[in-house]
Amino acid sequence: MEAIEVKNTTSFMESKEAIESFRDVFNNLFNTASNKQYLDGVPYWKKEWVHDYQLNNSGLLNGFFINTSSNLPDKALIDSYFFDNPDLDTIIVPNVREPLSRSDLSPYRFKEVDAGFECLHELDSSNMIGALRKKIGSKKARDLIRLQRKANEDYRLDVLTIECVLDSNVATKVDKVFELHERSYGHVARLYGRRYLDEVRKKPQLNEKFRVHLRRDELGNIAQVMLSLYDELTKTLFYIAQAINKKYVIEGNNLYKSSFMDIYDYACTLNANLVNVGRGSQLIKEKQLGANILIKQNHIIIYRT
Repeated sequence: MEAIEVKNTTSFMESKEAIESFRDVFNNLFNTASNKQYLDGVPYWKKEWVHDYQLNNSGLLNGFFINTSSNLPDKALIDSYFFDNPDLDTIIVPNVREPLSRSDLSPYRFKEVDAGFECLHELDSSNMIGALRKKIGSKKARDLIRLQRKANEDYRLDVLTIECVLDSNVATKVDKVFELHERSYGHVARLYGRRYLDEVRKKPQLNEKFRVHLRRDELGNIAQVMLSLYDELTKTLFYIAQAINKKYVIEGNNLYKSSFMDIYDYACTLNANLVNVGRGSQLIKEKQLGANILIKQNHIIIYRT
């Protein structure tokens, strides 16, 4: 089945409350003392872009990578941002959904940097499995069901609030799982983990929507952590991140794929209409995991006139 490329309705991630909250989370995580951003080592960012697009003095506006999509600032906001930050030469707006009209940014010169696709799964809560079969075919759907069943036999899955995690002895173990996971991908700067959860907890608009999904074996060892955020207004569940500790993966399991089935099941309990399964790996998410909406994204670089 071919995925549908659409411009979806405005995401919670593009709302003023989300942008302001994620701005503070991002700045506190990466210790940015001013608007000037130092992005080396930050996940989702390529070091060579600094040279390729002359980004030595850049600031982030309207998006901070950890909100899955951003909206374009209007001319007045761009004018104000450059005026308040005279040392900045460029503004970066990460993960802007297409289509983009050049008139939106006139008279500023700007460039678009390919940021891949944002992937969404339209959910039929009344017949989730049947709808999944139609999207990816019966055989692939059966494989996912089998993997989920295997994971359920070998592990216990709990869905917890951030408070439940941080106010218990589980917090250190969760942090370790994310540390190992991010290290395996070569990330220099840590993004997810205990500090991330602690910063999110400080933001009521985010904290009340967040859940931590823990997959543990019979001895209590954490094999996988998933993070989700549910926005009731748009009936969208965001699959924010996941991390696996390979040491505790029992033979015959594919916890990465199983996690999507768990997230879909959880979304059904919330009566969600959409599951945002994140950015990247769009072919796997479309062909094997049921994503049927792909939204092209670009990082937008705006140059001072």
